[in-house]
This record gives sequence, C-alpha cells and structure tokens, in this order.
Amino acid sequence: VVMPNLGGIAAAKSIRNNPRNVPILFMTAYDPNESTDAVAWMTNSDMITKPFDPIVLHKKINQLIA
Repeated sequence: VVMPNLGGIAAAKSIRNNPRNVPILFMTAYDPNESTDAVAWMTNSDMITKPFDPIVLHKKINQLIA
C-alpha cells in the first residue's frame, strides 16, 4: 500500500482504468485494521499482511481470480 513515488492506492486506481475489474492484492506491513479501511471500497481486491505464509498468499490469489 505504501510505496515510493506512487502509493499502492494510486497505482491500483491507475491499473483499474483498463480493464476496470482486474483483481488487485494489496500487501502491507502496517496494521491491517488501518490499511483495510483505505482499500475496503475497491471491488475485486483483497489485502494480505506481511509477513505471510505462501499458502495464505496462494489462497488469496485463487480467491481473486476465481
């Protein structure tokens, strides 16, 4: 969510321009309760908090592309 030059939210908005419903998985090391509010409005997206288990990452990706 927090990146240099272009933040994750701004990047996601840009990515969503075409096609509009491309899945987006946000990754953050910040408090998930605070970060989730920032992206809760975005459809077809989810958030995972670092550090995460690869199995959890795999499940999140599968949920988004299903």
